[in-house]
Order: sequence, then C-alpha cells, then structure tokens
Amino acid sequence: MVFGLVIVHAQSDHELRKLDSLAFVSLEQNNPDLEEVSLRFLKSTLNSKPSKYRVNAYTIQGIINKNRGFYLSSLDYYLKALETAKSIKDEKRESACYNNIATVYRLQSNYSKAIEYFERSLELEKRFGNQLQISIRYFNLGDCYNAVDSLDLALSYYNSSLILEKKLKNTEGIVLAEQGIAEIYLKSGRTNDAALLLNKTEKQVFKLGVETQLIQLKLTSLLQSRNGKVTEALISINKGLKLAEQSAFRMWRLELLKTRIILLKLAKGSSESLNTAYEEYFRFLNWFEQYNAKNRLDDLSYRDELTRKQMLVDLAQEKRRLAEYNEHKERQLRLYSQKMVFFTFFLVIFILGLVIYGVQKLTKNRDL
Repeated sequence: MVFGLVIVHAQSDHELRKLDSLAFVSLEQNNPDLEEVSLRFLKSTLNSKPSKYRVNAYTIQGIINKNRGFYLSSLDYYLKALETAKSIKDEKRESACYNNIATVYRLQSNYSKAIEYFERSLELEKRFGNQLQISIRYFNLGDCYNAVDSLDLALSYYNSSLILEKKLKNTEGIVLAEQGIAEIYLKSGRTNDAALLLNKTEKQVFKLGVETQLIQLKLTSLLQSRNGKVTEALISINKGLKLAEQSAFRMWRLELLKTRIILLKLAKGSSESLNTAYEEYFRFLNWFEQYNAKNRLDDLSYRDELTRKQMLVDLAQEKRRLAEYNEHKERQLRLYSQKMVFFTFFLVIFILGLVIYGVQKLTKNRDL
C-alpha cells in the first residue's frame, strides 16, 4: 500500500515538471498556445499540494498579464506566487516574487511601493550572497530613486551595481550602470564626468540590446545640447525615435518626443518645426493614454470574467456538494426507514407473541 502511494506522488511530480517546462518554453517563444498551456499548468498545480510549481505557474500568469499591460491582474498573480512561496518556505522564489511585484509598481510609477519591494528582495539576496541578483536590485533601486530625483541615493545604488558588475565581468550590466550614473551626472550639472562615461559606453552599446541603445541616444542628445551642439542632439534624438518605432520599445517614443521639444526650443529654430514636434508629441500622448485606458478596461473585464468563471465553478461545486449531501441524507433516511420497518415488524411479532402467549395462558387457566 505504501509503495503504491509513493508511485502516484512521483508520477504527479513528473507531470508537473513536464508542464512547468512546457509553460516556460511557450512563454519564452511567445507561442500561440501560451495561455492554454499556462492555465492548464496552473490548474494542475492547484489540484496538488502547494509547491514550487504553483509559484512558477502564478509567476508565468503574472508575466503574461504584465506584458499585456494588465497590471492589476499581474499584481494579483505575483502576490499569490509570493503567498505560495512563503507557505513552502522557498526564500529564493520569495525574493523573485518581491522583485516582480516591485517591477509592476515601477511600471505604474508607484515608486514608493516599488522601492519597498525591491528592498525586501535585496535583503534576501544579500543573505543568499547572489552577486548578480544583488546588483540587479541595486540597479532597480537606482532607477526608482532617479525617477523621483533623489540623485544622491540613485548615484549610490548605481555605483554599488557597477562595482558588482565589474567583478562579474558582465558587459551589459556595466554599461547599464554607467549609463545610469551618466544620467545622474547630467542632472547634477557634471557634464564632463557624464561625457567620459558616455564615451566609454558608446563603444559597447551597439553590441547590446535595443533598449540600451535608446538610453545611449537619449543621454548623448542631452550631453550634446549641454555642449551647445543642438543640431547634433536633434540628429541623435531622431535616430532614437526611428529605432523605437522599428522595435518593440515604442513606448520610448514619448520620452524621446518630449526631449526633442526641449532641444528644438534650445535650437531656436522655426516655429513650424516646434509646432510639428508638439503635434506629434500630443498625438502620441493621446494614443498612449487611450492604450493605457483600454488596457485598464480590458484588465477589469478580464478580472470580471475570471471572477464570473470562478463563481460558476464554485456554484457547480456547491450544487455537487449539496447533491451529495442530499443523496447522503436520503440514504440515511432510507436506511432509517428500513430499520423502522424491521423494528415495527419485530415489535408486531413480539406483541402478537405476547398476545398468543397470554391467550394460551388464560385458556389453560379456564380449563383448570
């Protein structure tokens, strides 16, 4: 009997591991069946005891919804992943959950919440001693403090990240940290220091990803404008706009279009160019706001649909439970009725026996 139980558990774990691998591959490759596969994986984890697979399943749902712009749903799944990670005492996954939650808050520009969760993750990563993950948390915190213009704190975190990335010899991490530091230098008026760093990153950036290139073009344009080279700055911004339009980073256009307006004002060019820049900025801003509003509406609809489906499942389960309860009660009632019939039958027999016995006794007494 014991061996049978062990075999069943092993098979269940094997199936979950297969679904886990399949879901992550579908996510990485953005397969058309991603939603179906990931939901099947999640459902399977919910039919077994809490495990790392359930954390992974919730995390995948969080990523899918974050990529859709469904931030409420994404947070909901990430928080469920965190709750599961805590329940199974998996602190490494707990740290990853904190980082994921913070990332969504940062996308919503809720920097105080983002900082809170990045710091929780950082505290755990320091205990684990994972240098790469510590560096990533430092960089994320630097970005958050940069966004709220806490320049000293941002610089401190970027420098901490840079030190670790150099130890790890991670080119992309080094470039990103140096770009972050260069931006702080530009905001602080340290133009020469910013120029030295951007000259270094220029040699590496085009070997790296598109977002790194967009950051470089934006910072280069700001540096050029500070040095009075406004025409060159506009050329850099236009390159960035073209790259953003051609890539998956269209949202970068808003920041670049805003920067271009600033540069055109500095250039003191024709009012027609400036008006055109404003029109393009507000046109894209309008699209961006509509896009966000649609995502929020779609997210709410998605959550309502999930709630409706869950309520239908709960209703079906309640009906099944009630039917089973009624069937159980009916069986008990039938059993009770049968017992009463037998009891009544034997009682009648007993009474008849007594009556017969009494009559016989009276008859004998008369005869005497």
